[in-house]
Amino acid sequence: MSATLLAHPIVAATIWRAWFETGQQPSRRSFELARVRIAGAERPLRWRALPFGPFATLSEVVRADREPDHTVLLVPPLSGGFPFVVRDMAARFVSTARVRILEWMNARFVPGAEGPFLLDDQAALIAEAIRRS
Repeated sequence: MSATLLAHPIVAATIWRAWFETGQQPSRRSFELARVRIAGAERPLRWRALPFGPFATLSEVVRADREPDHTVLLVPPLSGGFPFVVRDMAARFVSTARVRILEWMNARFVPGAEGPFLLDDQAALIAEAIRRS
C-alpha cells in the first residue's frame, strides 16, 4: 500500500478503527528485555509488577546475578505512548540499579467507574511512585 494511500484520512480512520475494535491494543506492552549485555557478557534480568492502582503499574527490573546498588525511577510521559520508549534507558541503568518504571495503563482498559485521571491525579501517582522507590 502506498504512503499516499495511507495518508488519506478515510483509509487511516478505517485502519485505526479495525485495529482498535479488534482488541489489538494491549493494556501494557512488553519491554522484551530479558537480558542485557554488560562488559561483553549477557546478564539475565528479573521483572516484577508491583500493584499500583487502575491507572498505572510500577514495574521493577533488576539483574538476576547481583544486588543493585541503588534504585532509579523512570517516569515516561503520559502521552498516549507506552513506556517502552524508555527501554534503552532501563537497559543502561539496570547494570547497577534496581529500575522501577511507572507504566501508564492504556485508558481503554481502565473502567469508567474509576473516574477521570486529571493532572493532579497524575502528579499524586508520580509522588507515590517516588515514595515507593
